[in-house]
Amino acid sequence: MIATQVATTVDEGIRAGDWMVVVSPVNLDDGRRLMWHPPQAVTFNLIEAKKHRDRGRSQRRSIIGNLERRRDGTYGPINSHATLDCLSELVAGVLFSFTAVESLANHAIDMLSDDLVIKRGKEDLPKNDLVRRLGLDEKFKLAVPRVEQGRAIAGDHNIWSRYQALKFLRDELVHVKARGYDPDPDTKTAYDRLIVGEGDRCVEDAMAVVDGAFPGFIPDWVAPHLRDTA
Repeated sequence: MIATQVATTVDEGIRAGDWMVVVSPVNLDDGRRLMWHPPQAVTFNLIEAKKHRDRGRSQRRSIIGNLERRRDGTYGPINSHATLDCLSELVAGVLFSFTAVESLANHAIDMLSDDLVIKRGKEDLPKNDLVRRLGLDEKFKLAVPRVEQGRAIAGDHNIWSRYQALKFLRDELVHVKARGYDPDPDTKTAYDRLIVGEGDRCVEDAMAVVDGAFPGFIPDWVAPHLRDTA
C-alpha cells in the first residue's frame, strides 16, 4: 500500500513517526462512498508476478523432470492439464512483471514538474502528453532520467538487455503468432519459450529494471518478499 511517515507532530492523534496510509474514495452505484486502501502499482505487480512465477516455475520443473517417452521416440508431459495450469501461471508471471516496469515509468512521469516539456525529435511534448505519446523505451530514455532519483538504464547494457528480453517475451505473449503453434521444433513459439524456462527469471529482470531506473524505489519492507529462494 502507499504509505508515508509523518514528519511533524500535529496533535495527539497525528504524531511524528506515525505512518499514514493513502485511502482511495470511490462512489458506489447505490450512493455509498467506499474508502479503501489501494496498493502501490509497481510493488503490487511485482508481488503478484512472483506469486504466479514461483508456482509456474515449480510446476514447469516437475513437468520437464518427469516427461514420458512416446512410441515415436519423442517425449511429452504426463499430465496435459497440469501443463496448461503451469503455462497459465508463467504467463501471469511475465505479464505482471512487465506491468510493474510500465507502472514505474508512468509513476516517474507523474513526479515530473507540470511545466516540463520534453523534446522528441522536432516535437515538444508537455508532461500531460508523455504517458500517452511516448513508447516505453522512450519513457525510460527521455522521461525517467528527468526525475531526481531517476537513472538512464539504456546506457547500462546488463539492465537494458534484461528489459529488452522481458519486453520481447511480453510482446510475444500479447501478440501470439500462428495460434502459439509451429511444426518446426527449432522455432520457439511464445508458449514454447515459457515451457523451456525463458520466463523463469521474469521477476528478477523486472526488479533489475526498477532498481536500475529508480534506485531505492522498492521499500525495505517489500524487498524480502521478492527475494528468489528457489
